[in-house]
Amino acid sequence: MFNYFRKTIPALVLLIFSCVAIFPQAGLVQVSGRVIDAVDGTAMAGVNVSIPDKFKGTITNMEGYFYLRVTDEDLPFGIRFSMMGYRPESYEITRHNTSGLRIRLYSEDIMGEEVVITTPAVVAEQKVFKEIKTVELMDALAIRETPAHNYFEALAYMKGVDVTTQSMQFLTVNARGFNSTENVRFRQIVDGMDNQAPGLNFPVGNIAGLNDLDVESVEFIPGPSTAIYGNNTLNGILLMTSKDPFQYPGLSLYVKPGVADLRNGYQYPFQFYGKPLIDASLRYAKPLGEKMAIKVNFSYMKGKDWYADDTTNIRPGNIKWEWDPGHDGLNQYGDEIMAFLPVGENRTYIPVARTGYKDKHLVNNDVENLKMNASLHYRLSPGVMAILHGNYGTATTVYTGDNRISLSGFGIFQAKAEVRADRFNLYGYTTWQDAGDAYDTRFLAVNMNRLWKSDEQWLRDYENVYLGKYYKYGVNGFDHRIARAFADNGRIIPGTVEFAKARESIISNPDFKQGALIINGSRLWELAGNYSFEQGKWLPGLLLGGNYRFFDLISDGTIFPDTLGNDISFYEYGAYL
Repeated sequence: MFNYFRKTIPALVLLIFSCVAIFPQAGLVQVSGRVIDAVDGTAMAGVNVSIPDKFKGTITNMEGYFYLRVTDEDLPFGIRFSMMGYRPESYEITRHNTSGLRIRLYSEDIMGEEVVITTPAVVAEQKVFKEIKTVELMDALAIRETPAHNYFEALAYMKGVDVTTQSMQFLTVNARGFNSTENVRFRQIVDGMDNQAPGLNFPVGNIAGLNDLDVESVEFIPGPSTAIYGNNTLNGILLMTSKDPFQYPGLSLYVKPGVADLRNGYQYPFQFYGKPLIDASLRYAKPLGEKMAIKVNFSYMKGKDWYADDTTNIRPGNIKWEWDPGHDGLNQYGDEIMAFLPVGENRTYIPVARTGYKDKHLVNNDVENLKMNASLHYRLSPGVMAILHGNYGTATTVYTGDNRISLSGFGIFQAKAEVRADRFNLYGYTTWQDAGDAYDTRFLAVNMNRLWKSDEQWLRDYENVYLGKYYKYGVNGFDHRIARAFADNGRIIPGTVEFAKARESIISNPDFKQGALIINGSRLWELAGNYSFEQGKWLPGLLLGGNYRFFDLISDGTIFPDTLGNDISFYEYGAYL
């Protein structure tokens, strides 16, 4: 599928340009130029460029340049340049094609009237409760200037935010001191949609989120002040908002090549080697008249993940020596299978574990992520917008929880319909999850060992050899290394054809007694809305809202007990005033 998109995306871009060139719009007016500070001449980003009293306009980019394209506008007409803290400027357009404008804005000081506040003397001390609400905001300019690879990694630089890196493409956001790879008390909202996977109940990083080109702002709100957003927000909430195609039209593209796990060379100066990485995104937005606008986004990333190769013994109470019979490696699986055997000093019973397989031999360390989304915006009336939005993301990555889960072809699809205005918002969306060829590496290792020798037979061989019962066959006893080598005779070795075949058969089997495949096609539907009453004497700042959610869990018994005849579905709802 990825090869298909690599071939079709350039063709789609070429088709868009061809349509624009072949079918020019009647009455088209194009205006371009640059806005600078009148005092020091620096470029001004984010300046509003608009036609007064009409829903037409744009903003300047990071270098101060702007491009305004309008249709059905009678010449001459005026455009207005405005920005907070600067005196607005106007310019009259008299030609269909006007380029090279250089607009200078002067800073403006706003003098307010003197205000004197008096209060009577305090007669009695009174204790009051005070709500303290902290909001951390990262806008498009901050994202552009961050040293991080992308805006999602840059969240770690925000105050009170902790980002846990499970793999190169799977990052978990945490707050308020609670740190785990599956924080179910923290929500991530992307354009009003919760980006959690329905079958996992926690966000899946940025696998199906926004790309850097389409991010307008990222807002982080920690603590209980996020209760208005519903359940699972005790630790905080992350609100990610995309750019409006009316305000941010045009075509933008970036390509970021790089190297991960960088190391210096040995033979020549300035020679480096490592794991190659490529990240590319494309965004196209276009207003189709005054009322309608479209937006499409493509993002693709491919690389090689870091290797989890630390095999430090993490068994509680381990005896801290190299040939510990009960060795339980940190990034080694299959050695969880153990038993107490009389192979200690004076035949005391000590734990003996099966020989495990290393993480790097079980996990697919390739990283690949494709994200696509498209939206249609329509102005029903001044101040009322209708939006249809579709979002799809697929990835090959690794999730780290109690076990290491290799996500191969993992995908999420979201679709949303929304109507919003200044005082109300009504929307509904659905999220569909597909686990693809995901598998549990721990069960893969355990069943790989059992494929060539049962646990009982392996432990019996270890005990008999150590206790000297095979002397007559020329096998020395009372040596843990010799006992393990004898018990491992016939073991499937990583890197061999036999290992590859056995691995493929196990990860395609959903029965965890013999396989490791995870099935998860869970679904989520949500309908929500809110209404803000007009502020007045009787209803100052009154807000009414509520939501309804329906979950349908589908795992065929690999995660939940949703076996045949035991369908699992549930709903939740809430309201606030």
